[in-house]
Amino acid sequence: MLRNYIRNLILELYELEPEDIKRRDHIKQEGDFWSWDDTARALGLQSKEQIRAERTQLQEYQTRLRSHAQGPQMIQAFQQGKISACHNPFYSSFASQRGEKQGFGRSLSKWLKTYGANSKDMLSCVAFTQPIGEAPSETGINRRAFTASMGFYMQGFPVYVNENDVMSQTLGGLPQGLVKHQQASGIAKRAGADVVKSELYGLDWDWAGEVLLDNWQPVGIYINMEMVARWDYPNEGLADAMRSALATGLPLYMFDDDTSFGQVEDVSEFLEDVGLSETDWE
Repeated sequence: MLRNYIRNLILELYELEPEDIKRRDHIKQEGDFWSWDDTARALGLQSKEQIRAERTQLQEYQTRLRSHAQGPQMIQAFQQGKISACHNPFYSSFASQRGEKQGFGRSLSKWLKTYGANSKDMLSCVAFTQPIGEAPSETGINRRAFTASMGFYMQGFPVYVNENDVMSQTLGGLPQGLVKHQQASGIAKRAGADVVKSELYGLDWDWAGEVLLDNWQPVGIYINMEMVARWDYPNEGLADAMRSALATGLPLYMFDDDTSFGQVEDVSEFLEDVGLSETDWE
């Protein structure tokens, strides 16, 4: 798998097309960003030199991870679901805040039908060192991607694991030329040099603010009831989301902030148990 990853790095280099340069220059002129390097990465507007430097950084991380005493165990834990890697397709990224990300509303099934079989594209996840279905012992950067939303549990290969948000590429906000260029190998994600000090190795950590996951597979769905308060989300919408999740055939796990209710198979029974009877909404 590592050999395939390194081979695909060759296809990462992308020459910005004229429309990309025009877009880049417009964004830079606006000045609505805190770091141009991070912004260029998130929106897929980097130079070849920047791509090469960050590509080398990922290769060096993988070398350090594999030589770490618990590195192989960490990789295996991500691949077997012993670490919870949670991908939230609806999280408010930098690109979505700029209106540059193509969204899917709040439909888990629509995302699954569109992206669910395309595991060649890297995904960003938050992660914590508890098995699927258990609550994190601690949270950190990007905690609301888990504690106030819903998304997918993923198993896959951890290309890069960091305590912080690494401002990686936003899949729905990239230039179409870049997407087409990387279609065969899958869309790559990378991190900047400023987050090297917060890289994570082994199993002696609690929470990762961003994991770049490759060769992934959805293996479950989490819904956190805190999203009702955070999103001003109606109770009816919560029930619909649960039914939609169960219809995918993936196991559904329910949470309220950092409290786990475990796997849920019956929507009405669960809502009754937590005092949210559907009859109250009619």
